[in-house]
Amino acid sequence: MTTPAPQRQSLAGQTVDVLRELVLTGEIPTGARVNEVELAHRMHISRGPLREAIRQRSEEHTSELQSHHD
Repeated sequence: MTTPAPQRQSLAGQTVDVLRELVLTGEIPTGARVNEVELAHRMHISRGPLREAIRQRSEEHTSELQSHHD
């Protein structure tokens, strides 16, 4: 019997995990406004996946991250 290959998580999904960890460790305070440009640069991703991840995190109701860009 063969085992199915694990599914790869999207970039936005991976970013959700990173954001969750940043909030849990207190690096980003709950309810904090985050600068999309700076955070995307820090994570080496574009703002699109970051915005999607912030939206997903907001839907989880575990964090109230607010997108903020210049």
